[in-house]
Amino acid sequence: MTTARFEDSSRRWRKVPLLLAGLVNIGIALMHVAIALIGSTAYVYFGVPDLAQAATGGSPWPAIVTLALAGVFALWGVYALSGAGIVARLPLTRIVLLAVSAIYVLRGAIVVLDIARWLRGDAYPLRQTAFSVSALVIGLMILGGVVERWRYLAAGNRLAD
Repeated sequence: MTTARFEDSSRRWRKVPLLLAGLVNIGIALMHVAIALIGSTAYVYFGVPDLAQAATGGSPWPAIVTLALAGVFALWGVYALSGAGIVARLPLTRIVLLAVSAIYVLRGAIVVLDIARWLRGDAYPLRQTAFSVSALVIGLMILGGVVERWRYLAAGNRLAD
């Protein structure tokens, strides 16, 4: 009885990294919607002055791009939740999550350049380094979740979770 309870608990914990990654991605998607609604001030804060200038000039392009990104992050969130077994299985879940993890880890690797800027004494916003670290953590969280749930995520696997 105790062993079965431990196994159930262990199985549930294996979902946590992808569950958290899914929720974080949905939060990032909502943040992008807010950025599009706020406009140029938000674009400047998040380090995209070209979009800020275009938004100030009345161009719809910054909002379109930002909302498209929100859609991508929302989709990534749903895929992570699918990998966690929270929502229905989506096609190519394992491959998509590995690709998303790689994108995040590559974005997060920019932290090395951020640190180099700090060491040189460049005036560089700390929040940009925080964004890089966040991306790295999210990417590793997704990768860890995929590794933990590799068998469940195998193509065609419909095992009960």
